[in-house]
Amino acid sequence: MLRRRALSSPRLRRARHNAIFRKTLIFGAFVVALAIGARTFLNLDFLTINSVKVVGAEKTSAEEIKSIVVSQLSGKWLGIIPKNNFLFIGKESISNTILGSYPNIANVRSVLAGLGNLVIKIKEKTSYARWCGLSAPIGTCLMIDEGGFAVEKDDSSITASTTPGAKY
Repeated sequence: MLRRRALSSPRLRRARHNAIFRKTLIFGAFVVALAIGARTFLNLDFLTINSVKVVGAEKTSAEEIKSIVVSQLSGKWLGIIPKNNFLFIGKESISNTILGSYPNIANVRSVLAGLGNLVIKIKEKTSYARWCGLSAPIGTCLMIDEGGFAVEKDDSSITASTTPGAKY
């Protein structure tokens, strides 16, 4: 059997062209509406972090850590998605920034406490021993943590010249 040829009149071609154009236009409008709706949804107030609380900071200033976190949460990704949206919080980047800024902090954990509340839990390094070097100036001792790293200077009354070495 012979295949029937489609009619290719100018009016039929124009009708097909118009149908394809309409479908493309409707699809484009749908994509734009979807993008605008997603942007509007992501910028709603109940999805944003409104308060930051720092827990566990004893030697380190909680306000300084809070300001670091707030600066990390300001701005937008790609100019569309707010960084303070709880769905897209960069918990790891916040932790890395705090750990890089404060060497006396051992661990940082970011926890969402309900909608709009971010709690930063900090564990500071604890002193395990005091080290006073033989060639160190008088009164210069360092506090050492469990891993053997110097945490901070020790300003106690015992001098380095009378107690060389490590004291537990």
